Amino acid sequence: EEERIVGEVMRAIFASNPGASSSKPACQQGLCDSQKVPSAEEIQEQAQGLLQALKATEGQRLLSRQKEREARHAEAAASADKFTQQALSASVGAVLTSILVTPFEVVKVRQQAWVGAPPPAGTLVRQLAGTEGVSALWSGLRPGLIMSVPATTL
Repeated sequence: EEERIVGEVMRAIFASNPGASSSKPACQQGLCDSQKVPSAEEIQEQAQGLLQALKATEGQRLLSRQKEREARHAEAAASADKFTQQALSASVGAVLTSILVTPFEVVKVRQQAWVGAPPPAGTLVRQLAGTEGVSALWSGLRPGLIMSVPATTL
């Protein structure tokens, strides 16, 4: 590949310098000393220099593209981690809120359903705990979680 590129560069240089490809001296071709014709070795050195510059530029371009790809990948991974962390935090918050609020909701609903004047909240809590057990204060927790966790997470 390198030889092909060097050959193409040399052909281009020879094409732009008509006296360079000839075996005749430059003065016999009608060129004077003020128009120096580079030798084949000089042209080959120029071609090698151009090839090295081309390789360096291509290497820098590939390295730059690789760094851009890595940065996009890191950004996507950080974004996914951030979403996971936010979703987990929202879910934990919804669960804790439901656990803390459900007993108050149960007491409120029982007071609203009471025929006549409802008893005070403390009396109702003691009555529920005594007759139905302490777990009765969290009746309805499961449907509340089923509604609140997805709604809060998304």
